[in-house]
Amino acid sequence: MKISPYDARIWQTFLSLAKTGSFIQTAVECDCTTSNVTRRIQWLEKELGGRLVDRGVRPCRLTALGERALNRIEAPWRAFAAAVDSVRSAGGALLPRITVSGPIAMCKRQIGEALYRLAQKKGVEGLMCEVKPGMTVSDVLEGRCDILFTAADVSDPRLDARTSIRGSTVPLASPRYLSLHGEPADPGDLTGHDGIIRSADLFPPSAFLTHEETGRRQACRWRNLFVFSDMEAIRDAVLAERGISIDLPVSMFLSDLREGRLVPILRHWRRDSWTYSVVFARDNPRAALLGKIAGRLAAEVGAAFERDRSEAFRLIEAYWRRRGSAAEGACAAGRTGAFKNTD
Repeated sequence: MKISPYDARIWQTFLSLAKTGSFIQTAVECDCTTSNVTRRIQWLEKELGGRLVDRGVRPCRLTALGERALNRIEAPWRAFAAAVDSVRSAGGALLPRITVSGPIAMCKRQIGEALYRLAQKKGVEGLMCEVKPGMTVSDVLEGRCDILFTAADVSDPRLDARTSIRGSTVPLASPRYLSLHGEPADPGDLTGHDGIIRSADLFPPSAFLTHEETGRRQACRWRNLFVFSDMEAIRDAVLAERGISIDLPVSMFLSDLREGRLVPILRHWRRDSWTYSVVFARDNPRAALLGKIAGRLAAEVGAAFERDRSEAFRLIEAYWRRRGSAAEGACAAGRTGAFKNTD
């Protein structure tokens, strides 16, 4: 089939590659094969008279010509997408497509469920949302993402931010890990353990634990430190007995807590609190619509998170009560045994 410079797929492919730096990820986003991505980029390079992408690095980067092409096409492309959405909306077919993003674990759980509940509400028909995990504030400001759930800094005046979740996390480990490496009795003991934490550019740094009764703060020092940008990856590493995490929101992994795959340690110690906000760009052509949807999503996700968090901390308190009862029973048995021995 003959390719035309007016074919929107050509420019969609180029913009996706500029964002992802990956031919494979671009193929996924554009719903085509990697060979189609390669063919479209090669055709565009021939049309524009030079290399657009440096393929010799991973992730691949735009060349100087590629940067110039991106600067020229990005704004018109956003305007074109907004115009198409406007026509479709005016025709009564579908609401404009909204791209929603956040951490992978949150997209799979809270965000997906919140969007479903939102779609069931009266007055919300034809909602079309595309959930794309792992996008950033930069993607929002550059028009690649409409609504983002993030724990990153949202003080940029170009963003409209709605607080959705406030919380803290407790240190967690797998029972098998504790049986192999021992259980720390105090934050100072973490120097003998490996830490598994969240990337600081996506989450406030995991530097301290705070005692919830005394308010005492203690710095976290680890034997080795492993940093991930995805909470699912942190969970998998903890379940694989790689170390201890203080960054896993228990409300997102309730089944692991219920079934004993994850257990709390260091009773009364918690990680510094954090906030998740829902943000969108103030200059987005659909800012009024995004504001309504963002507000509803913030409330839905926040309410669901609070319900799960309450259950999680009930499970944690029940765990510590069982531990206390078992310890008292062992002490009582020991005292009885000692008394019998003296007889």
